[in-house]
Amino acid sequence: MPILAFGTWKLEKELCQRAVLQAIKAGYRHIDIAQAYGNEHYTGNAIVAALRTVPGLKREHLFLATKLSDEGTSGGYSATRALVEQQLQDLGVDYFDLYYLHSPFRSEEKLEGTLVALFEFILEGKINCLGLSNFDAGALEAFYAPDGSFVKAANVVATLPGIRQDRLTYFRPVVRPPLLSPTRG
Repeated sequence: MPILAFGTWKLEKELCQRAVLQAIKAGYRHIDIAQAYGNEHYTGNAIVAALRTVPGLKREHLFLATKLSDEGTSGGYSATRALVEQQLQDLGVDYFDLYYLHSPFRSEEKLEGTLVALFEFILEGKINCLGLSNFDAGALEAFYAPDGSFVKAANVVATLPGIRQDRLTYFRPVVRPPLLSPTRG
C-alpha cells in the first residue's frame, strides 16, 4: 500500500476527473475515494483515462481505497451488495484494494448485514482488505473474535495536534463474541 494517497474529498465533477488524472500522471498510485464524496464516477473516468494514456500503467499498479457510509439507505446486506457493485462500475474496475466502513454503524443489524455482504465480496475477489475509519475503541470491540484475535482490517485513526487518541493508542478490547460468529450467525 503506497503511504502517500491522493484524496478526492471535496473534489467535484470534472475538476475531480482532471485532478485524479493529473495525480496519477504525476506518480500517485494510492487513490482515496468514498461514497459520501459523490465523485466516484468522475474518479473512475480519470482511472480509465490513466490506464489508457499513462505508458505501462496497469490496474494492479494502483491502490484504490473507497468507503461506505452509514447514511440514509446505506448499509445492510442488499444495499451493500448493490452499492459495491455500483462503485465498481462507476470506477471502471474489477476490485478494490481496500474497502472501509467510513464510520461506526448506529444499527447493529445493519452492520451485521453489511459485513456479511463485504465478506462475500472478499471471497469473490472484489475486495482485498476491509478497513475501518473513524471507529473508537468501543466500536472496534465488535471486530474481535472470541479468541481475542482481530478480524484483518485497517483502522484509520485521526491524530491531530489538538486531538489525541490515547484510548485507541493503548486499546485492548474486552473480548466478546463478534457480530459474525458461529454462535451469532
